Amino acid sequence: MKASPLREKPQDTYTDAQVINAILNHRTANHLILKWFFNRAREYALGYLQKSYTQLDPEEWDVIFANTNLKIVSRFRKGLNLGEAATLRTYYTSVAKFAALDFVRSRKADSDFQEVVEDQVIVVPTVQENLEQSERLQSIRAWLVKVLANEGQVEVLLLHAKGFSYQEMLDNTTYNSEGACRNALMKGKKKISEYLLQYPVEARKLRALLEDR
Repeated sequence: MKASPLREKPQDTYTDAQVINAILNHRTANHLILKWFFNRAREYALGYLQKSYTQLDPEEWDVIFANTNLKIVSRFRKGLNLGEAATLRTYYTSVAKFAALDFVRSRKADSDFQEVVEDQVIVVPTVQENLEQSERLQSIRAWLVKVLANEGQVEVLLLHAKGFSYQEMLDNTTYNSEGACRNALMKGKKKISEYLLQYPVEARKLRALLEDR
């Protein structure tokens, strides 16, 4: 009877060089080494990072460390070399630190966006067929003030819409140069464009309000 070959037992520990070699070589046998390293590196990094991010739950940490693992593998396969004083575990922790920061920022941005969508949509005034031109302009101005939160930018935008030159804008606003007027105009246009792209229904209402102004 032919004896079956003995399986080689996994080691209790691996050097950084062995782990990096396992990252660079796609052999199935290297998966055990990577699993060993990522489990221990995660445990070490988590002990350090949880002090700063106490609000994160286990599922969120899973996402963060999955991203960290991918970044580690990708960077080494693209030619990353550790400095002489750095260890793979401390480098992993630094990557995880930024992955956690990115995750929290992304979650906050999503939360802020949700709050804006639900509670802070600045509604364009209702269009009335018999609205006088002065009343129409007053409604437009009030909407612009809410969106831009900057009276100077509103003034420049309205003067630009009337065909004023930058010199004339300078004479009719508190800005101290034509360049400042130009900058305020560009910033105001950018804010409005971003808002209307985010809220297309409001964009249609604004276009209707602007008709026959």
